[in-house]
Amino acid sequence: MMLNKRAKKLVDDIVNNDESLGCKVLSMPCGTLIIDAGIEAPGGYDIGLRMAEVCTGGLASVRLTLNAIVGISWPHVELYCDRPAWGCFASQAAHYRINMPNFRALGSGPACLLLKKEDPILNLYAEDSETAVLVLEADGIPDDATCQILAKNIGVLPINLCILIAQTSSLASCVQIAARSIETALHKLNRLGFDLRHVHSGVGKCPVVIPTGNNYRSLCKTNDAMAFGSQVWLSILDVSDQELSELVEKIPASSSPNYGIPFSKQFEKAGDFYHIDPDIFAPAEVTLANFSTGTIFHAGEIDSVRLSSTLLESER
Repeated sequence: MMLNKRAKKLVDDIVNNDESLGCKVLSMPCGTLIIDAGIEAPGGYDIGLRMAEVCTGGLASVRLTLNAIVGISWPHVELYCDRPAWGCFASQAAHYRINMPNFRALGSGPACLLLKKEDPILNLYAEDSETAVLVLEADGIPDDATCQILAKNIGVLPINLCILIAQTSSLASCVQIAARSIETALHKLNRLGFDLRHVHSGVGKCPVVIPTGNNYRSLCKTNDAMAFGSQVWLSILDVSDQELSELVEKIPASSSPNYGIPFSKQFEKAGDFYHIDPDIFAPAEVTLANFSTGTIFHAGEIDSVRLSSTLLESER
């Protein structure tokens, strides 16, 4: 589907509207293009939505809505995608863990489709492209040497690498994280051994966490908001009702034995983001619609008490 090529067109439009979007466009000596959407730049809702679109390689439509949480109107990100296995799993998920001595980040976006992965599932969606678009959640801007290493790891020339970057406690990052509701459902389905190519389309919604001024606290809040407050609706093809009936109960975050424990405490216990119980990374509520039979399966619910505590508490 050439998702990097599709994403590059979105990046070009961001560059042409950088001032109105609150971004800073940087050109590194090696030629790598960096769009600062929330580190030194102010960013905002609009660039956050665009980052989410870039993450999915342009396959998802993303928008902001207002919905009530304990009587308070609250911004939510809604998205829908008709190629979710490609857009919301292979491209949008943070498949690229960057851990260098001077730079650490979570990497997502269509550039992940160019990484050489041992995972046979990801290899199903691999593509070849001279251009790579990478979305980073990080505390700072990568220097020129780091950009060259990233380009080499991805398999493109540095001049053909485009990076969109924001820190976790920025409005842009909080928005693009809220746009990952479908991604979390597909992540859980993949862990359960389900073939994601049977997922025809998806619709998702999640509340946006307000930046806290602290990246760690914002990381914890965004993950709690997803587990307690996101909703996902997936249409499935060529799967039996019996299989979906057994599957749906295993998808919501509440199916994890660690459900209800604040993400901050889970992080402290695990000591590393990638050592946290992976089953907690899931939506609060899931609906599966069998497009082969017309049968609907549902599990989970919005946890209003925990969600309102997550969103409204200023300290954790």
